Amino acid sequence: MLRAALWMALIFTLVGTALLAALRAQPYTAPDIRTLIAAPDGCPDPCWQGIRPGVTTLTMGADTITRHPWVGNLVHIETHPTTTHVRWAWSGAQPAYIDTTRASWISGVPGRPVTMISLKTTLRFGDLWLQLGRPQARALGSYTVGGPPLQFLAYADAVVSFAVWPGCAQFWHQPVDIVYLPDIGDVDVAGGGYDLALMRATACNLDP
Repeated sequence: MLRAALWMALIFTLVGTALLAALRAQPYTAPDIRTLIAAPDGCPDPCWQGIRPGVTTLTMGADTITRHPWVGNLVHIETHPTTTHVRWAWSGAQPAYIDTTRASWISGVPGRPVTMISLKTTLRFGDLWLQLGRPQARALGSYTVGGPPLQFLAYADAVVSFAVWPGCAQFWHQPVDIVYLPDIGDVDVAGGGYDLALMRATACNLDP
């Protein structure tokens, strides 16, 4: 049984290495991730477009989004028992790395600081691996109770974390969310080091 498990882990590792080699052989057009996650001048990390999780209130954050040239209008405010999600429609002026087919959002409790910003992007898991290397930490979870599983990834030198949908057939091509939290330490504590073979096997069990 142990020998079979070791062979399976080796196979997943070899397949992953081959796929990454194939990715490197293609013309690479993905944007620089470190540039995307860098905070604007005058807004300490973590910060997205002037909104700071743990500092900016949800009401102020929604107002900032409404006035932003990338945003057309707020399209949905969804209230759960413990949190509120504010979603919006893009105006067409947003950068190309924004995925407009999936809803980005900020969440929190009205009158209190934003607890999370989830920015949907056209980046893929392979882009993270090629540009940032192996994640230092990971955790399996979901955005909401009972929601679809996600792998949350953290890097020691990044001030944001990343959420990736764990798919099997499209493992390296799964879409990436940039996740802004008041503190990414929770991902460190929950996950431990990143095991590629284990996560590939987990993805195939969750989404064969």
